[in-house]
Order: sequence, then C-alpha cells, then structure tokens
Amino acid sequence: ADHASGGLMPLPDGTPGHAIFYVQVDDVAATSKRVEELGGKVVLPATKTPDGLEFSHVTDAEGNRFGLWNPSAG
Repeated sequence: ADHASGGLMPLPDGTPGHAIFYVQVDDVAATSKRVEELGGKVVLPATKTPDGLEFSHVTDAEGNRFGLWNPSAG
C-alpha cells in the first residue's frame, strides 16, 4: 500500500479492547504457515471477506500478536 490505513470494529461483550497492526503480504496462508515454522502460532486462520480482502492473526515466538493481510487476494 502507498499509505497507512486503519479501521474499527465491534467486539463481543467482555472482550478487552486492543490494537493490532497488520503486515501486508502476497500470500496470507503461506506466510501464516511460515510463522508456525519459525515458532509462532496461528490464532485466526486465513479468512477472506466478501470483498476479497484476506487476513489472519498470528503470534510470533515470543507471543506478540499481529495480523497478516492481502487487500486483493480475491
């Protein structure tokens, strides 16, 4: 992307608020798998929205959570 972007979304009751940053990648599923190979975990598997955006949530080997996304995976 040529610029920073962001968004807000409602959370289920009782879910603490938090911020998460995303890294744009070419292949969300393959990058998620690579995170696991390097000792991280997939928290939310690759998910595709109706408009074609694909994303996942992962943690690195130290437990830091971040997202992977591809805006035009569809």
